Amino acid sequence: MESWIHESLTGAEVITISPTGYTNENIALTWLNHFIKHVGAESNEHWGMLLLDSHSSHWQSDFIIKYRENQNIPFEFLSCMTNILQLLDVGIFRP
Repeated sequence: MESWIHESLTGAEVITISPTGYTNENIALTWLNHFIKHVGAESNEHWGMLLLDSHSSHWQSDFIIKYRENQNIPFEFLSCMTNILQLLDVGIFRP
C-alpha cells in the first residue's frame, strides 16, 4: 500500500485502513471529521448537503449526530443507482 501514496501529498489528507480492508464505522467517522474540517462546517454556518451511499457506517448514531451538529443534511443515493450517479464511475473510470 505504501506505493499507492504519492510523494507530493500536502499533509492535509487522511489515509487510513481497516484490518479487513473494508470501510467501517471508525473510518466513516474519521472521514466525516476530515470533511467537516475542510468545508468549514460549524453550528453557526449555512446548512450543507452531504451525499452518501447506503453503507451502514453512514447511519450509526455518532455519524448522524456529528453531521447534524455541523449543519449538514444527508442525501442518500439509492443503493442500486450509485454506479450510475457517481461521476467517476460514469465518466472517468467507465469501461
